[in-house]
Amino acid sequence: MDFVSSGCAMKKAVTQQNTKTGRETSKCDHVIWEIEVPKELVGRLIGRQGKFMSFLRQRSGAKIYVSTRPYFHDSQVCHIEGFPLQVVKVLSLIGRKFKELCLTNIHGLPPPAPLALHSLLMTAWLLFRDGVTVEVVVAHQVDAGHMFLQQHTHPTFHVLRRLDQQMYVCYSQPEIPTLPTPVAVGIICAAPGLDGAWLRAQVISYFEETSEVELRYVDYGGYDKVKVDTLRQIRSDFLSLPFQGAEVLLDNVVPLPDEDHFSPEADAAVDEMTRGAVLVAQVCGAVGKSLVADGAAVTLCTPRPVCVKTAEPEPGSLAAGQGLAEKLCCCLGSTGLPLIQLWNLTGDEVVSINRTLVERGLARWLDY
Repeated sequence: MDFVSSGCAMKKAVTQQNTKTGRETSKCDHVIWEIEVPKELVGRLIGRQGKFMSFLRQRSGAKIYVSTRPYFHDSQVCHIEGFPLQVVKVLSLIGRKFKELCLTNIHGLPPPAPLALHSLLMTAWLLFRDGVTVEVVVAHQVDAGHMFLQQHTHPTFHVLRRLDQQMYVCYSQPEIPTLPTPVAVGIICAAPGLDGAWLRAQVISYFEETSEVELRYVDYGGYDKVKVDTLRQIRSDFLSLPFQGAEVLLDNVVPLPDEDHFSPEADAAVDEMTRGAVLVAQVCGAVGKSLVADGAAVTLCTPRPVCVKTAEPEPGSLAAGQGLAEKLCCCLGSTGLPLIQLWNLTGDEVVSINRTLVERGLARWLDY
């Protein structure tokens, strides 16, 4: 196709754009035309010291600039705005210099759908290997027996800071799409944090009547309930880094008898022993994914069979006493979380967090 034919085609396309919006093309009509430009061509399009951009503006009279968009991480967007003939002139001049460049208008195209959790591989999570000792720090403490750990010596950990910076820049822009409703449980999204930060998060629950969701922060840990309209769709390249916050439970440690939860004193003790400390963790198993009730008997799917009342192994893991079993399940959870032994290595002494909590009378030891 020659430049004359190409120009006629572009002029027809501009006219069709106005027709679709219910307007006839006239001198008072403004057109917005955006083209995707590969990063390797952006420099040539702008020109040395903006020379080619200035040339396009002078020859056409159109408003034209190059900008970044959240969902174009391998390219940028050339924005053209003006009367139809001005836009056609710009496209014709660009087409002459960049014969390989697609001039299709991408303005107003719907953003890509957010990625659901089921579309992510398990490699998205930085997992602990059973029986392997690793150095960790506590990113967030839910309670004395439940926390999120980061493997700060892992090769991928240093990339998290750069990802935080990239997400801050990306989501500071005003045109980023929000999550579609109803929100799918399990979806990964971008959530606002403190001081303008944006964090990767997973939707745990959706409350349609209040337009809220419960989130789990996958890098820094913790849970929160927020309005849906504060969340943004996640960019696909922001999912390449494995999630850094591993959610774990302390092994062998449960609340005191007749208590449903750890006391504030127990929470404070664990915080004192772990805050800012060099820790070592070892996975001893994982809490199973199901709790099956049958009358007064409850099958507690733990790594090793256990009778809740006697704290002694029992064939079949049949736990006597539904109420106490449910309390234990409330403490240990039923979500497949890793059970760990945790030690503090600060100074010359190696201190077991699990046993110290029990020795101080703040928790109960549960042997399998």
